Amino acid sequence: MLGVQPTELMQKLLLTVEQAFTLTGRGVIVAPEIPVDQAPATLPSSVTLKRPDGTTVTTKAAFHIAHIQTRSVEHTLEILRNPCYTCLLKDIDEAAVPVGTEIWIDII
Repeated sequence: MLGVQPTELMQKLLLTVEQAFTLTGRGVIVAPEIPVDQAPATLPSSVTLKRPDGTTVTTKAAFHIAHIQTRSVEHTLEILRNPCYTCLLKDIDEAAVPVGTEIWIDII
C-alpha cells in the first residue's frame, strides 16, 4: 500500500529475574513483581527471555494481579494501595529461566 510505513518493533526491559519457581500444571512464576503503575498499559501474551549466557528465547506469558489473603488489616491495605502484577511464563521449564535473565516485551 502506498504511504504505509512498515512498523518497526522495539523492545523494552520489563524486569530482571531474581527468583523463579514452578507452579505445577501452570508454569513458572518469576520475581520481582511488576508494580501496576510501572507496567505498560497493554501487557503482552509473549515475552523474550535474554539469559545471562547470551541466549534468547520467546515464550508465552500471562500477567495477573496477585490475590493475597492476610489476617493483617495493615498488610491488606498496603497490597490494595500498591497492586502488582505477577508474571507467569508458560511452555518453559524453571531451569530455562536462571537468575539474571532479562524479560523483554515488544513495543511499537
